[in-house]
Amino acid sequence: MVICSLPLVNAVFLLSYVVFVRYLPETSAYANYINAINQIYSAKGAYQKSAIQVEPRVWFNPTLETKNYVVSGLFIIILLAFPPMLTALGVVREKENGSIQQIFVSPIRPYQYVLGKMIPYVIVTFLDLLMIIFGALYWFKLPLRGSFSLLLFASTIYVFCTVGLGLLISTVTKTQLAAMLLVMVGAMLPSFYFSGFFFPIDKIPFALQLNTYIFPGRYFNDIARGIFLRGTGIRDLFFDIIALSSYTGLIFCLAWLNFRKKLH
Repeated sequence: MVICSLPLVNAVFLLSYVVFVRYLPETSAYANYINAINQIYSAKGAYQKSAIQVEPRVWFNPTLETKNYVVSGLFIIILLAFPPMLTALGVVREKENGSIQQIFVSPIRPYQYVLGKMIPYVIVTFLDLLMIIFGALYWFKLPLRGSFSLLLFASTIYVFCTVGLGLLISTVTKTQLAAMLLVMVGAMLPSFYFSGFFFPIDKIPFALQLNTYIFPGRYFNDIARGIFLRGTGIRDLFFDIIALSSYTGLIFCLAWLNFRKKLH
């Protein structure tokens, strides 16, 4: 932004412009407003040179590379699409085959069954997560401005959350087709529309903004993009991490209670 001879009134408008650009997202409207003021004063001969030249700058992605914004959000889609479906189908398949009845008559505890079904898929999903991070950093050359250890910690919580969601869905469905449909409706589609991956959350209707709080993709989207693009630390991500951890704990409690009812 270049400032030449500036009257007092334009100084006020300039100060307002700086405040608006710093704290409000809709900068294009204010930029057009300042340009219109310059043209009016120039036409009246208040000064000969243009007092303000607006140079828009994009925070955290100044080169406007699409891959930086898209790849950092693909974590939500990939990890919330396949792990819940694989986990749900693995349990429901035993229901269709009738082999789960042997579990019901055995002395096994509900938490033992849940852990036995959870651990293999958690390991597979975590390996999938490492492959995604490796591809983002070394294939797409995505900048990692935050802490790698914090990213791994939050991603591990999200991995448990996605696997737990598949276990919960498997407790309320009896066929593989029903499990697949419920995973698509309850996990995949919300991860597209209510996580902030496609649409900014503050741009959708207020009622739908409230719905985003019941889906884990919203929290992990803030975490992944915050660490990759903005270099956000744990202080700014504390609420998202606590919310994601609480969501994961609630899912496993519900899955454990459903299995407990069936075993008893």
